[in-house]
Amino acid sequence: MKMDKISIGKNKKYITYFLYICIIVGIALHIVPFFYNRSLWLDEAMLANSICTRDIFNLVSKPLDWGQSAPIGYLYIIKIFTLLFGTSETVLRLWSLITSIASIGLVYLLLKDKVEKHFALGFTAFFSLLDMYIIYGNEFKQYMSENFFCLLVLLCYQRYKENKIELWKLILIYSIIIWFSFSAVFFISACMIIICLDLFKKALKNKSKSCIIKLCSCGIVLLSFLINYFVWLSKTSDNAGGSEYWDLVKFPLIPKSLSDIKLIYKMIMEFISYYQFKFIKVIICFLFLYYFITIIKNKKDESKIFIPYVLSLFLLAIASSLGFYPMQNRLLQPFTLMLLIFTALSCDSIKNIIVNNKNKIPHKFLMLFYIILFICLGFTGMQGCKNLFPSHVYKEQEQIAKNINYLNQNITENDMIYVYRFAIPVYLYETNYKITYSDFKKKVDNESIFLLPYVKGNTILGQNLEQFLYKESYSSEYEILEKEIKEDTDIISGYDSVYIFISHADEDLIQRLLLPLKEKGKIEIASQEYGSYLYHFTKK
Repeated sequence: MKMDKISIGKNKKYITYFLYICIIVGIALHIVPFFYNRSLWLDEAMLANSICTRDIFNLVSKPLDWGQSAPIGYLYIIKIFTLLFGTSETVLRLWSLITSIASIGLVYLLLKDKVEKHFALGFTAFFSLLDMYIIYGNEFKQYMSENFFCLLVLLCYQRYKENKIELWKLILIYSIIIWFSFSAVFFISACMIIICLDLFKKALKNKSKSCIIKLCSCGIVLLSFLINYFVWLSKTSDNAGGSEYWDLVKFPLIPKSLSDIKLIYKMIMEFISYYQFKFIKVIICFLFLYYFITIIKNKKDESKIFIPYVLSLFLLAIASSLGFYPMQNRLLQPFTLMLLIFTALSCDSIKNIIVNNKNKIPHKFLMLFYIILFICLGFTGMQGCKNLFPSHVYKEQEQIAKNINYLNQNITENDMIYVYRFAIPVYLYETNYKITYSDFKKKVDNESIFLLPYVKGNTILGQNLEQFLYKESYSSEYEILEKEIKEDTDIISGYDSVYIFISHADEDLIQRLLLPLKEKGKIEIASQEYGSYLYHFTKK
């Protein structure tokens, strides 16, 4: 028996070391791609337009350019970074890296006092190795910042329920976080509803003035949200690009047809899409449902955060059905992330049942949990480790540094530059905004329109050559616009020498653009990198 205990102790020690190594590897996987300094992709470049061309006093004076949206606090953090360190890709992505690593720490803090140490470490390691979160940690978008603040909201609520944070501190923290995260609003709302209901019950039962004062003080959080809404949120909801697409991904709160049920299924698949392997998705969903049933059966939320989470999902569904929050995976991922927390709690609950079983199930059976966890870590880690290789980090059709460098070294006064529509934002960024967004956009009958194709100096900014069809939810089907292709190629062929700068376009569309030009002159590839191209057109 003594030898058996020593054996168990040794196994646990080695397991602990292994999980620490996994977390360190996960952190390294977030850091290494940061220094590859890949080119901005389309949405990053669109967001950079507002950050880099507006001063700090006018940053949020009007909606962001290119139909982008981001929390006001996030925008000011990035703007301050750019004022201190410049506007390079690494600076723009620095906050994402910081919050991605900080989120790893918050996952552990949420779990460490609630589950066995190995489960806390194991699921923290699992999160740190997930490929999509590694990518978001190296992207100039607010996704990892959203994760950080949502985790912080629930951690603070957990500490409040354990009497480790006073209510006034929680109110202050929540009132600030509202300005830094869109999705955190759902978690904050859920937590404050529960707190207010609890205070209201106590006020009625005990007729306590202190409860009434506390209840009234909770209104500060609501006030903060309302100010934020009228100052910024209302502008971002009206400004969000692709409104036709978002209209197709509203949650059908009350399903009225078979198509609504199919849409709900699609949305569930979208919700868990970041867990790459099907067997991992099945395990996570099963364990989440098990924990849900356990909470109902025991009528007790051991984690302190499960009930707020479920309520936040309900609020999300209502907001989505009203058209305020589309059910898109990148916008849902703070909610998806929380499934890991409850999966860990579920595993710990099952482990306790096994350990306390009167039949004294041997500890070897308990090792089955660790083996499954290690398998999941192994598959996830293999996927995450791809980020150690530049070929995985540099995305097809988006890497343009080589093409820009060639253009800078070879262009002459007699050459024109044609920029494909979806390459415009990244081209403006790379050329330090020699042409600005406002140059080719103006007000006509109170509506902003693009003056495209737009010619200024030696630059031609192309127009949309394709139109998305929006036939069904999560569809990216489009049709090529022949009329617009002809208009753009007529302009290009009107000059003797034109460099054609193309990125963020598929091969079919590129060939449709080049085909008419081949009849009017000579086309050759001047430079190419990872599916983005710089062509040179010379007229016959």
